[in-house]
Amino acid sequence: MCGIAGIYTEERPVNEALLKPMAAALNHRGPDDTGYFTHRNCGLAHTRLSIVDLSGGHQPLLSDDGQLALVANGEIYNAPELRLELEKQGRHFKTHSDCEVILHAYAVFGKDKFLKYINGMFAFALYDVKERTLLLARDRMGMKPLFIAKTATGFAFASEIKGLLPLLPAKEIEPDGLMQYFQHQFSAGRQTLLKGVERVLPGECITFQSGKLINRHKYWSALNVTPETYEYQDAQDIFDGLMETVMKQHMRADVPFGLFLSGGVDSSILLSQLSRY
Repeated sequence: MCGIAGIYTEERPVNEALLKPMAAALNHRGPDDTGYFTHRNCGLAHTRLSIVDLSGGHQPLLSDDGQLALVANGEIYNAPELRLELEKQGRHFKTHSDCEVILHAYAVFGKDKFLKYINGMFAFALYDVKERTLLLARDRMGMKPLFIAKTATGFAFASEIKGLLPLLPAKEIEPDGLMQYFQHQFSAGRQTLLKGVERVLPGECITFQSGKLINRHKYWSALNVTPETYEYQDAQDIFDGLMETVMKQHMRADVPFGLFLSGGVDSSILLSQLSRY
């Protein structure tokens, strides 16, 4: 559970001093390491909880030519397979971090296509120095959080709303968001409890340029998935195959892992699968 944060302005230079209060607010998410990247009007911060590549996975991650910078929170489940494919296309990896594949996928497949190659739970920010664009994205199901806010000089983002508080001129409750919370115990969609702060949606990609939000689109939606019908035995075989694949992918880590048992069907199925390995 790492933390990411950043600032992107129209013209004003960004330095580490502006990023440090944001990172400090997210330190509980990543107590193992803190890193910063600044380039003119863009600044990125990362607080790390080490899971994969414990000694070499420091972030922000930079491309060899220094043209791309990445901060990411999450796990890329198909990182080994995607890494092999990218290496065949001439990409050189500097770490064993699973998140480094995001950088190289962007460089190889392009900003319009690279997200479809990434399988995992993630929220990340990728800055393209040459294009001077900042790209934010969340995984398809929104397992990792990400919030944005308009500031006096541009935009800011963070894994939690508290990471944005140092940059907000006023902290005001959003009435509609509060009403949703009273009704449902959570706020849905982009709206949050704090005025001026929005949630990046699951499966959403946002692009900023020249300090302005220029594109916001859903690269994946469950509504666009075509339902399929199977015979019972076929459905069972497909489910078993998918569960085996998912379990193997989720066990890729350089630290011990465990399982919470609730006594329900879901955790019992996971334990049954886990006992095979």
